[in-house]
Amino acid sequence: MSAFAGRAGFVATESGPAAHFGNPLGEQRLLARGRAVVELGLGVVTVTGPDRLSWLNSITSQLLTGLAAGVSTETLVLDQSGRVEHAARVVDDGSVAWLLTEPADAAPLAAWLDSMRFMLRVEVADRSADFATIGWFGESAPFASTDLPETPVAEWVDPWASVTPGGWGYADQEAHPASDWTLRIAVVTPGTAGAIAASDEPVAGLLAYEALRIAAWRPSLSDVDERTIPHELDWLRSAVHLSKGCYRGQ
Repeated sequence: MSAFAGRAGFVATESGPAAHFGNPLGEQRLLARGRAVVELGLGVVTVTGPDRLSWLNSITSQLLTGLAAGVSTETLVLDQSGRVEHAARVVDDGSVAWLLTEPADAAPLAAWLDSMRFMLRVEVADRSADFATIGWFGESAPFASTDLPETPVAEWVDPWASVTPGGWGYADQEAHPASDWTLRIAVVTPGTAGAIAASDEPVAGLLAYEALRIAAWRPSLSDVDERTIPHELDWLRSAVHLSKGCYRGQ
């Protein structure tokens, strides 16, 4: 159940978070201006253990070895033909690698990762039921962190605004609609999500977020079918490091 279900005008999506609160276009404007938050309802998978980053580096598309604590990135699981199977937003806090994915993919991703552990010192868990994911645009959250019962357990900053090291972009940076894309996502406890929902902060639904995502050409696993390769969605920009093996067997 959504923490925002008590807000006036709440209309739920099939997965639980709000589709809108009665005014999708108005919500979209507030969200784009950094004046509203959106409950994204993402899946949350954690990887712990001293080998977590080198192990994830060896089986996914992004260069993750040596990823500094608090630095956000994105990675893909590709099959032997380079087709997209899973996608995850990644941030490591120094002891836990937080992987945020679409809600329907959390359990399959966790199961696949668990099947690939072998002898390395890693533990995988689907923690989707334990946390909520709150998004906004801009460097500062619309809500005051001092009003929250707990600080977010992790915060992910979307790298989509520019081509990441080792990636590749097909469009001129100046012409790319992602140039002002400033999405941030906080992973919070249900209690903290409830405190945000109970505040007076403006909120937006997923219809508003999806409109902004599509306008920025920002890919999502929801855009993927069984034949999709990263190049088709411009995902080399943020989720693939071309100086390392990117898919199984490479």
